[in-house]
Amino acid sequence: MDKEGYSLFLDETRNSEKKTSGIAGIAIKNDNISTMSEMLNDLKVALWPDLKQEDAKGIIFHVTDIVRSNIKFNKEYIIFRAKSNKDQLYAGLSEILEKNDMTVFGSMINLQSLGEKYKKAFDNYIADEMCMEEILNNYACFLKCHNATGKIVFESRSTDENDKSDRIFRKQFYKIITHGTKMYKAIELQEVIDGIEFIKKRDNNAGLQLADFVPYHFMRNFCGKSQQKENMFKTLKKKRYSGESTKGELLSNVFGMSYIK
Repeated sequence: MDKEGYSLFLDETRNSEKKTSGIAGIAIKNDNISTMSEMLNDLKVALWPDLKQEDAKGIIFHVTDIVRSNIKFNKEYIIFRAKSNKDQLYAGLSEILEKNDMTVFGSMINLQSLGEKYKKAFDNYIADEMCMEEILNNYACFLKCHNATGKIVFESRSTDENDKSDRIFRKQFYKIITHGTKMYKAIELQEVIDGIEFIKKRDNNAGLQLADFVPYHFMRNFCGKSQQKENMFKTLKKKRYSGESTKGELLSNVFGMSYIK
């Protein structure tokens, strides 16, 4: 019997003021990706009923600009100046997460407190590698418990002129896959994790747009900031992987979203 396939959509976040860094996102069965995409397009059409459907579907969700109703990112974001539209957005996104059985993974690191604790400098390069090792351990556990295999889909950080950021991150990923972790041997990771691909924000990928909301909410929590009045933090907390085949239970802060300080 063929194993099920999953995709884990990931995005990064930084907070220079708090000297924190993180990577987080959502895993979904590949069989559910088309339904997820259709539901996200339907949500956009509902939010912008005055636009042609194709124009509405072409709008890309970006959480930090939605929070600010930043019309410089997209003039259509003016609708998010109304609380009711933000509420509709978060309710719609929460429904997509529920109906497509998505699972949250991630890791956040405080570079300053970690550096003080271990008497060394921690930069974003080290933080990325530490976050990815945490996530790959937990994603591999999830895949093994679901008798599945899965890939990583990361939002590209490259520009039209330079793809150095993606090449560095790809190197970090394959370093872990090649050498293994303290938890899994390399061969054990390779049995369940298929690889990594990079997709640009402008490609309007549904999985990456949903994943964009995950690091934002958890980074605010990690830094001790209150959530915005309109948010989906409670929904995302319930979706954290918590070991075996469970979500949102006691060990969610170990298997789902780890905080490293």
